[in-house]
Amino acid sequence: MGLLGGRPVVEFGETGQAGRIEELAADAEAAGPLPLWEGYAAVENYPYPVRDATRSSDGVRIDRGMGNFFAYLVEETAPETVLEIGAAFGVSGMYWLAGLTASGRGELITFEPNGAWAAVARQNLAAIGSRFRLVAGTFEENLEAALPRSRRIDIAFIDGIHTAAAIEGQFALLAPRMRPDGLVLFDDTDFSPEMTSSWRAIATSERVAASALLAGRVGIVELSGQTLA
Repeated sequence: MGLLGGRPVVEFGETGQAGRIEELAADAEAAGPLPLWEGYAAVENYPYPVRDATRSSDGVRIDRGMGNFFAYLVEETAPETVLEIGAAFGVSGMYWLAGLTASGRGELITFEPNGAWAAVARQNLAAIGSRFRLVAGTFEENLEAALPRSRRIDIAFIDGIHTAAAIEGQFALLAPRMRPDGLVLFDDTDFSPEMTSSWRAIATSERVAASALLAGRVGIVELSGQTLA
């Protein structure tokens, strides 16, 4: 793709479905918070309390500007496969899907283990387009069934459990499945000092050809051919 290396600075506007996406996001927020996935109880070194915790859509979503960047990225690169770890309430997925719908090709595969959140995400995504599959389960347990090894991933978005162990493990699973110059994005790199450190280690590793930090929060790396198994 070569988006991060040697490309001129570009400007982009809003996807044509931005208004509709924000309406759906507002409806999800108005519906109130839902319980956090019960699997968080088993996560080691998570920096915040998870017992009886809830989250609302606005508490976990990407903002409108970043969403429009996601849609632009898809329209610019015309990927066959966009993979998202952590659908949550479907806001980021709607922006990915808007780009796929506009380009007229490709598919979003998104994973969400929280059944209540997945139900909201599925409804929101279906309101934007049909080029998606929502897997109601974890990425780690369902990757093999959801995606044959012969099918490379063009763009991946890691936005699940924000610990070093989680994102490093997910990146390790993704890297051999990516196209040689594929893009991997990481949300909430500023979530904790551990997350920041882990992001910097990945961004400067030999697997990465180029990297950037967007809005101080979303990391993006362009992979080198060395990632292929």
